Amino acid sequence: MPLHWRILNAAGWLGVVSVNAAAATGGLFGRSSGEISDKVPTLVTPAGYAFSIWSVIYLLALGYVVAAFLPSRRHDQTMRATAPWFFASCLFNVGWLFVWHAERYTASAFVISGLLLTLIALYLSSRPAARAAGDRSGFFLIALPFSIYLGWVTVATIVNISVALRAGGWDGWGVPDRTWAVALFVVAAALSAVAAFKDRDPWFPLTVAWALIAIGVKQQSASQLVAVAAWTAASIAIAAALFKLRGIAGLKPRRM
Repeated sequence: MPLHWRILNAAGWLGVVSVNAAAATGGLFGRSSGEISDKVPTLVTPAGYAFSIWSVIYLLALGYVVAAFLPSRRHDQTMRATAPWFFASCLFNVGWLFVWHAERYTASAFVISGLLLTLIALYLSSRPAARAAGDRSGFFLIALPFSIYLGWVTVATIVNISVALRAGGWDGWGVPDRTWAVALFVVAAALSAVAAFKDRDPWFPLTVAWALIAIGVKQQSASQLVAVAAWTAASIAIAAALFKLRGIAGLKPRRM
């Protein structure tokens, strides 16, 4: 990877972590991210504890940034392919925080959609590291961070768009909110199955399941139907992940 990308990605990671720290403590426009989310409640908003996954994402991303400076990774083609997309994701991440905290919900939906697209590109370009035989460090430093990052932002994009539509007064074309929520959970479960079986990736669906379980926890008092649907979709995602983990481990069911 060229030196300028290594430096830009390190700076991008520091920028993301710094702005997120400010956001978490109310340092952006005097409001925390959770306070803004609570202003426009939806049936797909997760419980607050779910957002702790950002710490895991940023720690794994730090491993990616540090790996770029290792001599053994200096000419790694996967690192080279992912570098521009990682920097772009940092820009979108920081940009989203500013528009979200400015309560520009429609703009934030477009920005997080941009982040989602860059993460899809980042995910696809990092997959060779997941399939490289005998390179476990490549999996943990390059592929794993973006499986989890994409899994979380996939659900976060759904939540953000729902908030933007609610804030804009959209009535759901007359379809009840519960129905839309259940439909979105079906989409999340389907994407999890595709990641597990097509990409042999159990970590994306496990991350989606984490978010769906938290949505069920948050919404069980508002709608038992939504909570059960969220937990059912999470169960499907977990089942797909476990099935794929068994396949990766080389385990086969016993014959009776």
